[in-house]
Amino acid sequence: MQLIPQACQDSDVCLDIWYKFYMEPDIIKTSLNGTKHYRFEFDATYSHELAGLNPDIICEQWRAWEITDDIYTHVKSGELNPHPSNVSFTLPVQRRAHIAKTVTPYVFTAAQIDALNNCLSLDYENLGAPAADILRQGVSFPAPGQLVSSAQAA
Repeated sequence: MQLIPQACQDSDVCLDIWYKFYMEPDIIKTSLNGTKHYRFEFDATYSHELAGLNPDIICEQWRAWEITDDIYTHVKSGELNPHPSNVSFTLPVQRRAHIAKTVTPYVFTAAQIDALNNCLSLDYENLGAPAADILRQGVSFPAPGQLVSSAQAA
């Protein structure tokens, strides 16, 4: 339930989608700076996507920052919004819960939901064996036509 752009493979159509996610007020945005997914050049050079997320910056300022290689400094400090390919997007808790109740065919225990949420963080590569074991324990299927919420299962 966290989307991370594949910046090196993004087409213009994909960038439009990431831009739309960025503009959604209830979507949680997390900078990818410091992760293996981060692409420095996207936050260090002028682009239409970067300018679109920072509409108050005038063209002359962009040119001045580009000449002095200062765009990244302003993105890193939080003065400028990062490029949409350098952000992960997460649905708010209530929307994730709604999806879990209406889409998934599985019934998860509270411990399994916690383990899944841990998997969906930027740290997913470091998921340890105990958390992985919790995910494998006792996932059950509801009766046909019946979805059970995680609250009912717990």
